[in-house]
Order: sequence, then structure tokens, then C-alpha cells
Amino acid sequence: HALASRRSKSSLLINNIFMSKKTLILITIFILVIVGIIAINSGGNSNSTTSNTLTSQSNFATINNVKDLKTRLDDKNPDDILLDVRTPQEFDQSHIKDAVNLNLKSGIFDSEIKKLDKNKTYLVFCSSGNRALEASQKISAIGLKTIYIKEGMTSWLAGGYETV
Repeated sequence: HALASRRSKSSLLINNIFMSKKTLILITIFILVIVGIIAINSGGNSNSTTSNTLTSQSNFATINNVKDLKTRLDDKNPDDILLDVRTPQEFDQSHIKDAVNLNLKSGIFDSEIKKLDKNKTYLVFCSSGNRALEASQKISAIGLKTIYIKEGMTSWLAGGYETV
């Protein structure tokens, strides 16, 4: 009977050690998952407005919708340049007042952006946001302050905002 009691105590001790290791592994995995979620959600963004529509990292920022673009344009900051990277044909059909057209797909885009004023901030815009993202990344990569406009002319027109 004493031998059986020792075996059951040994068994419990081994089970406790096994459960402790298992618990430790589960806690470690849980912590790693939480840290990963926090890292993904922060996205490396060091600044954001209270409305979370403008996010930025160094010289690259994003405006998530045309309503906030309109607000930014209404502020009339002299250092802001609205850069429309659509084709000249798209630009001629309609564009936002005071926008400058620089066609991303022109073949000379990379050399033209090197001529841009380094003291300005470029709000980069297209039809739907895809070309604007590519252009924004190129402009930012050469050290210019860049704000990528996530929505494009399609959303601008749908919002009823003025074009010329």
C-alpha cells in the first residue's frame, strides 16, 4: 500500500511538472500572439490624427478619404501641391482645381519627380488610389514629403466635390 502511495505521489509530481511546462508554453504562445497583434495594429505609424484619417511615418503619410482631402485643400497650405498622376487624357476630362498633372505611366515620371521642390508636400492623387500609392512610394523614396490619397477621382466625383 505504501509503494502504491509513493507511485501515485511520483505520478502527480511528474504530471505537475508536465502541466507546468505545458502551461508555460501556452502562456508564451499567448504573449507572442498579443505582441504580434499589437505590432500589426500599430503598423509602425508614429503619428495619427484623432480621426485616424491621416497616418504618417517619416516623410510618407496617408489621407484615407476624399472628405479629409477636401478639408486639407480648403486649408490652402501654400506648401501643399496636389499631384494628379493620371494620364493627361483623364486629367483633361476633369480634375481638381490647382492640381498638377504628372503621369505616373509616362516613362519620364522617375526623372520628373527629381525636379520637384523639396520644400513642398505632395498630395498624390489618381482615379482610384492604386497609381497614387505607387507614385507616392516613388516620391517618398527620394526624400520628398508625400501624402498618399487613398481614394481617388472616382470618390471625389461621387462626393459631389468641384472639378474643372
